[in-house]
Amino acid sequence: MISDDDVLRVFEEADPARRPDRSNDRVDGADYLAALRHRSVPMTFTEFSETESSQTETRPSRSWAWVGAAAAAAMVMVGGVALLARDGAGPRSEASTDAAVASAEIDVAERFIAAVNDRDLAAVEAVSTDGLTIDSDSTIGDLRAGELPSLMAWYDAFDWRWEDASCQATSPGADIRCELFERNRLTDLTGAERPATASFTMTDGKVESVDVDADGSDYARVAFFPFKNWVRVNHPDDLTRMWTGDYPVLSSESVALFDQHLTEYAALLSAEIDVAERFIGAVNDRDLAVVEAVSTDGLTIDSTAIVAGLQFEELPSLMAWYDAFDWRWDDHTCQTTSVGADVRCELFERNRLTDLTGAVRPAIVSFAMTDGKIESVDVDADLSDYSQDAFTPFRNWVRVNHPDDFTRMWNGNVPVLSTESAALFDQRLTEYTDHLLSTTDD
Repeated sequence: MISDDDVLRVFEEADPARRPDRSNDRVDGADYLAALRHRSVPMTFTEFSETESSQTETRPSRSWAWVGAAAAAAMVMVGGVALLARDGAGPRSEASTDAAVASAEIDVAERFIAAVNDRDLAAVEAVSTDGLTIDSDSTIGDLRAGELPSLMAWYDAFDWRWEDASCQATSPGADIRCELFERNRLTDLTGAERPATASFTMTDGKVESVDVDADGSDYARVAFFPFKNWVRVNHPDDLTRMWTGDYPVLSSESVALFDQHLTEYAALLSAEIDVAERFIGAVNDRDLAVVEAVSTDGLTIDSTAIVAGLQFEELPSLMAWYDAFDWRWDDHTCQTTSVGADVRCELFERNRLTDLTGAVRPAIVSFAMTDGKIESVDVDADLSDYSQDAFTPFRNWVRVNHPDDFTRMWNGNVPVLSTESAALFDQRLTEYTDHLLSTTDD
């Protein structure tokens, strides 16, 4: 009969990592795996006789269940060691590979964008397949690689750029998506925005196709259609040579026409912006002669909480009041959408009270033009900060300390524009400033 000890001895002799001369050494996972892979284990069969068994010293019985569990544990250990020794293969290694591929493809997309901005056809070709196609929303449709020179020439006439690009891979093998802004001579003039998403499809690490999906709503309304309508009115014979529907014609003739008419159109818009900026400078300098030179005889001015429908002949009184307050239109940025449209200037109205209190009075000044001259000026100011921190405290101080002057300085909530009023504002502002500074010193 075969005893439990006989079975255990068979297991021990079959252990491929066992060495008689290393019976007391520890066996690590790598050694055990090597033994499994390389050691040849001869199989021997041992016969057991009844006599041999009966002569064996009687020992406590070992459970066969324990033997099975030990064998199973050995198998689990061997399997675990084998998994750990697969030279780093597995999900982590695959993720690293995917990240490296995505990083390389993002770099290719960014190089493509830079090449477009530089009009570098050789660089575009270097990162693209021979079958490259480009589809740009509202600009071109399914342009082929062979048509790239015409597109680059048209981009050059417009000074077209893909700017502020931020690219990422959505998943391994998916398109590279780049969020960016398309800018050109019209966006520079008008301030219109044309945000876009450029999707790059890759094949073997090169660009196979580019799809530019742009939000052209603001650009079309503010920049594109005003320019196209201006061409229609002023150069009707060139319209069909420049556009097919709303898509540009990509030809050497069309490119030359776009460059010519964009230059002319930009000059007209720039001239109107220049007139508005000259008016702002004249107000700050209190130069009535320059104001008159850039304005029509019917000039009117509306300004929040200051004047309403002020006529040209009343300008000297307004300038005197501005002078008492040291009133300035600072940090202006002016733009216009089309020839004859309003020129809009964002700026800050500053004066002695804002300098004293730090209050801000942001405003938008709109200039309506007629034949290159200013017909009307509308100043729309945000009074929330200025009224609370600067104007109302000063007004209340005058009411308390100089009640007899109050009605000579204000008519309701708007200032009285007269020589006497200007002198009183100058006097009381000086006194109020000294009062605040002395209070601060205390």
